Amino acid sequence: MIINRSNIDEYVERFFNGDTTAGEEEAIYRYFATERIPWHLRRYKKMFAWYAEKMPYNPSEILSIKQKRREKAIFWSAAAAVAAIVASLAFVLVNSNTAIQREYKIYEGSYVEIDGRKIKDLRIIMPQIRKIESQCNFITMSLDIDNDPRYSALHSEAAQLLTENHHIEQTINK
Repeated sequence: MIINRSNIDEYVERFFNGDTTAGEEEAIYRYFATERIPWHLRRYKKMFAWYAEKMPYNPSEILSIKQKRREKAIFWSAAAAVAAIVASLAFVLVNSNTAIQREYKIYEGSYVEIDGRKIKDLRIIMPQIRKIESQCNFITMSLDIDNDPRYSALHSEAAQLLTENHHIEQTINK
């Protein structure tokens, strides 16, 4: 039996359907061992070489190798995801810390006197400062008189009342 370019497609189709004899299969293997394989059949060259060598390795080994590759791919994908999350968190923390430092710089030199003790730690006094700011904002918003010079005395009085109520003083270092 001779297999050539004109009938190889028929034999390959019969092979995949399981309709070939042992002799025909040997002829197909010999044909695929040549270099004159049609372009559309070249993808089967390694497969037929494996059959020609009497399947020298166990297909389950191939599946095991593929499973290991898949596990490695999953591991590295998970590692990349974790690295991306860590990098994102680091970026957020650095940026939020910078914003906090900028905010603290505004209040540099501020202190609170409680029971005659002067507290300068901004981490401790920031809640008090924020509370006073919100009260001032509330007063100015409720009166809607922010930029009216007629009410500047009222603003000063409100600020004075707030600082007296909370024992807060601010020094200005220039």
